[in-house]
Amino acid sequence: MHAKNPADAFKSLAWQDLGMLVFVVGYLVFAGFTALSNPFIGGADSASYAVTARALATGLGFSTDTIGYYFYPYENVSHTEDTWPPLQPLFLAASFLVFGVSAHATKIPNLLFLALAFLSVYAFASALKNKTAGLIAIFFLGINYLVFTQSIIPMADVNFALFNLATLAYFYWMLSTDRHSFVHYAVAGVLVGLTSSIRITGASLALVFLLAAFFWNKKNGKAYLKEGLAHLGIFAFIVALFVLPPWIASYSAYGYVNTQQYSNTLVLFANSGVNAIYFDDLDSIAQKASFMERVQRTVIQALLIPLDFMRGNSGPFIVFVLAALSFFLLPGRQRLLYKLGALHFILACALLIVFGHYEFRYMLMFYPVMCVLAGLALTRLWEKIETRERQGFNIQWPRIALLTVVLILAGFYLTGPFSSAMQKTFDSNGRAFEAKYVEAMEWIESNTPQGAVMMSRTTAATGFHADRSTVLTPDAPLDETIYLMRKYNVTYLVLQENRKDRLSTQFDVLNTAQGIPGFALAYENNALIRVYKVDWTQVNLTAYKQPSWFT
Repeated sequence: MHAKNPADAFKSLAWQDLGMLVFVVGYLVFAGFTALSNPFIGGADSASYAVTARALATGLGFSTDTIGYYFYPYENVSHTEDTWPPLQPLFLAASFLVFGVSAHATKIPNLLFLALAFLSVYAFASALKNKTAGLIAIFFLGINYLVFTQSIIPMADVNFALFNLATLAYFYWMLSTDRHSFVHYAVAGVLVGLTSSIRITGASLALVFLLAAFFWNKKNGKAYLKEGLAHLGIFAFIVALFVLPPWIASYSAYGYVNTQQYSNTLVLFANSGVNAIYFDDLDSIAQKASFMERVQRTVIQALLIPLDFMRGNSGPFIVFVLAALSFFLLPGRQRLLYKLGALHFILACALLIVFGHYEFRYMLMFYPVMCVLAGLALTRLWEKIETRERQGFNIQWPRIALLTVVLILAGFYLTGPFSSAMQKTFDSNGRAFEAKYVEAMEWIESNTPQGAVMMSRTTAATGFHADRSTVLTPDAPLDETIYLMRKYNVTYLVLQENRKDRLSTQFDVLNTAQGIPGFALAYENNALIRVYKVDWTQVNLTAYKQPSWFT
């Protein structure tokens, strides 16, 4: 037997396979170059994940040496991480162990997940219909600017979307092929547990499966229902094994589930915002919100979801239209995927708007399934037109009209939201500042003691790049801020000129001749970033009004 010639295997690929390879490889090269050419890790969530991942990779466990919210009066800056589900930091920690701790290493896992997302969407759509549907689906996936922008930084959106797709695909396979053994339910529980460990909204998949499996078992008789209920119990138990331990650990350490819960409450109901100090009155924030305030906020968030779809913030409008039409175009069995996707969309959005806060990037979790449905729908429409032609009808215009509508709507998106997002991503001023920021953080790492504590508005990014403990610059008066700095023994203050629109004005006095006693300028980078050294022997605390929470 002769070994198969690789050249022959390449020639045997369908044109759709070649198109997929060219598109995906080109996309990954562009995304990889964009991600790895930027030394900045990104702010907020990205850097928070990386700080925890560094602690994991260095044997410190799920901990962080940054404080980004003032909901709980931690005794020390270093504490058990209590904000995020654990899986994203684990992915980054694995990358650190292989490639070393660096900003570049944080970008690699998402590039791998991006490749898996493309291949999964192509394979799933191809298996349901044909490779043309798969090629259309990955094209729709690639033109969503969120897919690109969220894959070049270590955010959890791309892998969360991939795990949602994998879980719903498994549900579809189970229910459409009558696979209902104990093992199948256990695997479903593991998939939901893993997805929920990336972002807690993944728990909505548990509700999707419980409802879908329950009605399938009920439809097939009492014997199935009894056995199915037992299997659903195993499914729920496995999901709980993934979801509950981080919450229990957080509650045991701090007396609440997690700070993200408080963050969501404050985003919705606190007039002073999430960056204020709530050591005294956090528990009363939610109680102060009236029933009508809660209803009003819920309605506003619910209305934002369709509005963002129509404006293109959540992806190309044509994809959502085709995905919606797929219910009327797909054969009976394939409609199950639509039903599962629709149920997931309803339940996950309900969880977001009632118990959390909504951001349009969260809609990316539904997008791969929508791309599959849109690819199937467009292929099905094309086939219907061809069937009519074979029957003798001269109806070329529907084919032309279909292509025109799809291309125009895709073009509007590419020249609108997609183009705007790319301009922002590659903005030369933004990139220049990020380079200066990293340069300043490297100065801090090289010129400050290992035990120094920073105060910065970009808390986690400063903590990661400077490798120093860091606390957030709060939205608070100077008096309260000074006592906060003393509480955590802050020794350096980092000010960034590009954050003025989101920065409290308590330190504006540093720009005057008066200054603040004990604060000395230690570093300045083109007036963009200034670092002040704090000498507590020169700070007279009695000159500032002491807050009630300071002891």
